[in-house]
Formats: sequence, structure tokens, C-alpha cells
Amino acid sequence: MTTNMGQRGQIVLPKAIRVSRRIQPGDDFEVIADEDDFDLILLRRVRGAANSGLVKHLSSCPFKGPLSAPKRKPEKMRKVRM
Repeated sequence: MTTNMGQRGQIVLPKAIRVSRRIQPGDDFEVIADEDDFDLILLRRVRGAANSGLVKHLSSCPFKGPLSAPKRKPEKMRKVRM
């Protein structure tokens, strides 16, 4: 497969590659230029940590302050047969 670079320096990845690798708009890539081969340029997808959006999500919660444990009714002890 081949592709070309547009006027703004953007390279379009062929659809077959985007689909097979599950590449989505907004995914980040690291660009690596090979020191030994001038024509070799590598793209490596950069993935954030699994919980990268967790802090932002939790801080957007409208309730601020410590959370209390939910009140529970005491359960009766069950007899276990042996």
C-alpha cells in the first residue's frame, strides 16, 4: 500500500490499516526516524494509561467531600450444616 503527504504535512493511513489496527481519530503516534536508513520513518501508537481519564472523571463529580458508607441492615447469621 502507498499513500502520500498533503500540503499541510498530513499523511493518510489507508482504511484497511486503520480498520485492522482499530485506529481512531485523535489517536496519538510517536514518529521515529531511523538513524541508519534515511528513508525509514516509523509510527508507533502511543496509548495512555488505562486509568488516564479517571481523575478528570472523578473530579467532575458534583458531590465534593468525603463519602460515607451506605447504611445496611444487619443480616441474621445463617446456620451452616456440616
